Amino acid sequence: MSVVTDSTPAKSLIYRLPRKVEFPFGYEVSVVQGAPDTSDRAAEWDVDTRTIVVDRRLPPAEKRGAFLHELDHAWSDWKLWVAQNVPVKYPDAMDPDPSEQDEDVAPDPAAPESV
Repeated sequence: MSVVTDSTPAKSLIYRLPRKVEFPFGYEVSVVQGAPDTSDRAAEWDVDTRTIVVDRRLPPAEKRGAFLHELDHAWSDWKLWVAQNVPVKYPDAMDPDPSEQDEDVAPDPAAPESV
């Protein structure tokens, strides 16, 4: 008897909150399920500890919504962190892209010049 398994993960795994989110340049956000510091919030973002706390008592769909809302705050703080900590040189939009330029080819001295 052979058993065929579906390679697609179960919905419970797909929709599970991550424990960590990694943004570029080494900025990591921890995600924990617990009780936020204030009882009137479903979740909160702490920029100092880079932690999102989601209320574990929420139904799954509300947990995901609260997590995504706080992840948006984390993303905004990440952009500010990059601007302050990561050396970046943006190309000038007016400079031509070297990869799109034709190579300068020296004229063939044996070819006759047109008059």
